[in-house]
Amino acid sequence: MVKDTALGNDRNLELVGHVDGQTVLDLGFGQGRTVEILAERGAKVLGSEVSRTMLMQATRRNRKAIANNMVDLRLSDGVTIPFDTNSTDAIVTAHTIYFWPDPQATLTDMCRVLRPGGYLTLAFNCADEGVPDWMDPSVFSSYTMFEVIKMLEVAGFVDVEAGGAKDAPPAMRWVRAKNPLV
Repeated sequence: MVKDTALGNDRNLELVGHVDGQTVLDLGFGQGRTVEILAERGAKVLGSEVSRTMLMQATRRNRKAIANNMVDLRLSDGVTIPFDTNSTDAIVTAHTIYFWPDPQATLTDMCRVLRPGGYLTLAFNCADEGVPDWMDPSVFSSYTMFEVIKMLEVAGFVDVEAGGAKDAPPAMRWVRAKNPLV
């Protein structure tokens, strides 16, 4: 799984930029690879995950950073984020939107947790280009770029930027959106 999601996570890391001294939320952290990289780059990392198995694996992988209070990983319900309002400077999430029971509610809660002026980066396989065959529609919900941008705007995000990359599969897309300075 780490290999399959690495490209999306790595692009999110590029988009989020300099994180030293910042608090970054990794939503749907899986086995904790991105959590580990963010902590190594000097971020205080918060993590929210729906899978107990992934929580256990990521906790094992990041045990030293957890012991040093650099990482705080929590189980969540996939809709609400178990952290305080305005508690993070940035949010990264890759290949998670497909599983959210209520994507609009999750994005709205992300806006709540994100400090004004903070950024969200979201990587996903976009339905505009046709999703990969392995994305079984009975398991994965797929969205067009228009749908994702609209959900971000309804959630309260502004300055939405969208794109892909030359080295990415055709369906792989990223968005970066800002929590307004209000």
